Amino acid sequence: WSNAVLPTIQRGSRVVSNVQGAIQEELNEKESIGSGSAGVGQVWKAAMEAAKRAGNNLNRQAMVDKSIELESRAQNELAQAERVRAELSVIMEKRLQLALYTPNSALSSQDASQLLDGMNVPDTRTI
Repeated sequence: WSNAVLPTIQRGSRVVSNVQGAIQEELNEKESIGSGSAGVGQVWKAAMEAAKRAGNNLNRQAMVDKSIELESRAQNELAQAERVRAELSVIMEKRLQLALYTPNSALSSQDASQLLDGMNVPDTRTI
């Protein structure tokens, strides 16, 4: 439950802080351009522009969060695929050993190729 709610709350707080910062930035920019205090229209316009920028920032942040989540899922899928590949290799090796030690078992061309590939390793002596 907290995994689903916590990111939403964090995004909401980022939006609020982004909007507040953008409004203040917009007002500071308007005050530095013109002399005097900002009117209601300028404040409203600054708030709308800040909300638009904050929305864009939120969309970007959501995309970044989604890409991080997708990268994590991809890494998990790759790890799982590697485990399955290793299990398959072990099973095929056992099957090949059984075929070799069982009398009158027919060896397929794929089995023979796999057996010969397994023998094609350098034999080094260790002391």
